[in-house]
Amino acid sequence: MPFPDTRDASSGARPHPAPSGHQPMALTLSVVTPSYNQAAFLGATVDSVLAQDLQGVQYQVRDGASTDGTRALLQAYGDRLSWVSEPDGGQPDAIAKGFGELGGDILGWLNSDDLYAPDALATVREAFEADLGLDVLYGGCHQVDAEGTRLSDYRTRPFRLPRLFWDNTIAQPAAFFRRRAWDTVGGFTPGLQCAFDYDLWLRMALAGCRFRYLPVTLAAFRLHGASKSLGQPARCDTELAQVLTRTLHHPRLRNLLGAAYASTRARMHLRMARLAYLHGNPQTCRRHCLRALMWHPPLAAMSPVVAMLARGSKG
Repeated sequence: MPFPDTRDASSGARPHPAPSGHQPMALTLSVVTPSYNQAAFLGATVDSVLAQDLQGVQYQVRDGASTDGTRALLQAYGDRLSWVSEPDGGQPDAIAKGFGELGGDILGWLNSDDLYAPDALATVREAFEADLGLDVLYGGCHQVDAEGTRLSDYRTRPFRLPRLFWDNTIAQPAAFFRRRAWDTVGGFTPGLQCAFDYDLWLRMALAGCRFRYLPVTLAAFRLHGASKSLGQPARCDTELAQVLTRTLHHPRLRNLLGAAYASTRARMHLRMARLAYLHGNPQTCRRHCLRALMWHPPLAAMSPVVAMLARGSKG
């Protein structure tokens, strides 16, 4: 089981948080699940959302005209589930269409092989209602295998703005944001199919959105052969390099980071150097290493990638 069983032994029911006073204008949450030929996992994903048992949640599955029995699976939920099955432009297109149709104040998406933890959405809503200035909230996230067995935890960390620009410590299934943040940045960047979530966090940070880490497990991320992170590493790394390159040239980056600008820029170049090295692009790797050395020599000198290049040049 990806999450511990927290049911009360006497009643069999899961405990829910006690109401925290009168809240006449409770925030609404909109969750979208994009799916394409994921019938093997989609049922567990849908069940984890419907089990939240929380008023004010709008949920929609956006299926990209699957051919693996997904439609029959969705139809079996009857009027308990809102869903659409039609051709789309991939995950970000499906998610954006769902957000456009749903009217929630807080937005999130759960991919068709991932899971929400029990009471995750209630926890998220409470956090946003308690902090009106909060724009982006993210929590802990388990990593599970194809059977749902817990493998490890995603390396989420308390939020530090400089770190976000060279290390994505935000687990997407456990991340939520206000609609105003989504509208401020104009949604997803066109053309991205793998790194669109990290790109979204970076652009929200550059727009001045306020982030907060909640040390509570909110979701589980499923690792299996058909997932993009494992099945399309070259494309994902190429998009990541594009996102980092575009971010490096953002006009607000220097002012936003202040004294941390030089070290953060060096770390971003080192990240891109490593990507280039892994994919057999030694010239690109060398160029980013040299730029990292220019921006922060002590930090860059400790990098394993820089050390490998130095040994290679001596040989």
